[in-house]
Amino acid sequence: MEADVGQAGTADPLADQGPRGRKRAVLALLAWLGVAALWAWFLHRMWRGAVQTETGDFNDFFYAAEALRHGGDPYASGRGGYLYPPLMAWVLESISWLGLVRAGVAWGIVNFLLTLACLALSVRATARALRGPCDALTVGVVWLAAMALTIGPIQAEFEHGQTDAVVLLGLCLGVVLIDRAPALAGFALGLSLLVKHHVVVVLAYLLVRRRWMASAGMLVGGLVFAFVPAVQLGVAKTGAFLAQSYGYLLNLFGGEGAPKGVNLHPITWELSISVTSAFARFFDRPGGPPMTLVGAATLPVAAAVFLATWWIYKRQGVPMLMDRGPRADRDRAAVVLLEWCGVIVGLLAFSPQSITRHTFILIPVHVLAAYILVVKRRGVVRWPLLVGVVGYQLAARLPPGEEAFRRALEAWRYVSGATWFLLAMWLGLVWSTLSFASRGGAVTRSSAPAKPGA
Repeated sequence: MEADVGQAGTADPLADQGPRGRKRAVLALLAWLGVAALWAWFLHRMWRGAVQTETGDFNDFFYAAEALRHGGDPYASGRGGYLYPPLMAWVLESISWLGLVRAGVAWGIVNFLLTLACLALSVRATARALRGPCDALTVGVVWLAAMALTIGPIQAEFEHGQTDAVVLLGLCLGVVLIDRAPALAGFALGLSLLVKHHVVVVLAYLLVRRRWMASAGMLVGGLVFAFVPAVQLGVAKTGAFLAQSYGYLLNLFGGEGAPKGVNLHPITWELSISVTSAFARFFDRPGGPPMTLVGAATLPVAAAVFLATWWIYKRQGVPMLMDRGPRADRDRAAVVLLEWCGVIVGLLAFSPQSITRHTFILIPVHVLAAYILVVKRRGVVRWPLLVGVVGYQLAARLPPGEEAFRRALEAWRYVSGATWFLLAMWLGLVWSTLSFASRGGAVTRSSAPAKPGA
């Protein structure tokens, strides 16, 4: 899987003017042509989705924004599909006058720019944390690989005009700024929190890691972004809209049905791929266990993943729970980046509701995986990550959607099969990242591994 992208620490591999340099220049050009081809495809799907105005999720955002522009209720607009805090409807109000199709294209261009920024930030953070190369060939190959691994969710994000790119931008800014400007990092995370509720899990992670400034910044940022629409709507109306939005969230957690006229899918939704939804579907049957036990059933799975992660840390001689905090973590940038990827995986795996399109936020995870698989570094144990990546990619695509495989696909979705493989990929990523980082000096081991090559 290793491409000819140079050894870590090489200043500029493409500066070599000999045969090897020319070869690398050609490979870099091919990689970037591949990236351009994928972007052309995504933008084509965005255009098609914007024109087919009856199918895109952007409808819900547009009609909510239009309702705000005319002084109406965004939660009673369109198909009743706008469930989020009023922030996004208020932001999109500025383009709602363009009409549904033109506004959809404009938002698609914004999504394109945001995704570019997320990829650039992710690759830069990964190269810096792992102390590896960041030349044109390395970046081109990693971009191409990460986009290919996330091709379906990126396509869906663009085609449906969704907002996961805004969420991901906040997460990427958070990991890039966490050490240099922790309060600003937290403020950026506040934006993500006001677009998708479940980002509150990041706040729990920051508190566990004693990142007090970042935690405070996230709380302040969340409050600021929550009440920014009050500039136009007033505090009382904005507060009422926020209460309405978070009320829907409580309905979802409680397993209750949607209020009349609101397009809220239950925790048992057949398209949800989270482990939580898998247990909810199993319990939601005649003679099944009470639905109140969904959380109790999900918790042991999360605990098992945590313990397996802790064991890998220990095996690699890297402290997970001890000697951590802002000062200690400055010398463990690779571990911090890895754990942020773990938070993203956890958001998807244990949310009360996740669908395949939401795995768009796996872009930083796939960037990290691609970087480890393609950058040369001696002695790195890559096979756990390679097995995990291949397994998850197959699990996310199989069984196919044809009628002949309908029952198999329904059964696979019923148990959230792809997400179990995502958790397995996470464990492979932990193993290989710590191996890669320790062999490049990005992580100092506290003790030697139990066995050679572990």
